[in-house]
Amino acid sequence: MQSKSVSKLSVIAALLTMVYGFSIKVPSARADDEEGRGRGCSNATLHGAYGLTIDATTTPGPGLPFRGVVLQTYDGAGHLTIRDHIVFDGTPETDSWTPGTGVYLIHPDCTGVATFNLPSEGPPLKVHFVVVEGGCKLREVIDENAITVTGEKVDKCER
Repeated sequence: MQSKSVSKLSVIAALLTMVYGFSIKVPSARADDEEGRGRGCSNATLHGAYGLTIDATTTPGPGLPFRGVVLQTYDGAGHLTIRDHIVFDGTPETDSWTPGTGVYLIHPDCTGVATFNLPSEGPPLKVHFVVVEGGCKLREVIDENAITVTGEKVDKCER
């Protein structure tokens, strides 16, 4: 029982850190991007819809296949929406498309972190990612179970 409370407190602390971090880091990152015109990344680097593919096996345990497609839409200001469809060990989710929301932070070196809230999936997921090709592509890893995800911009990408 105590470990669940500690885990829940850790998630809340991480979310608060991210929220307060946005108010400090976002203005300077945006200023760098506006002044440098493409010489770095900021939250504004990701804007619009990205299609992603999940192709993994679960760990630890028996290594069951975990596949999915995701539509992540970024607002360029640190917020995103998600719709995903997951197939676990050959069985699709009950919902055809599971909705969710999240927040993200992109550093000037084009690395970033995000927290996704998928209400039907339980606690928030923490994700680390790299912005590739000037915001045209993404490479992600979901911290829990080290699931890797790749994706690219849905619309024509302007660099």
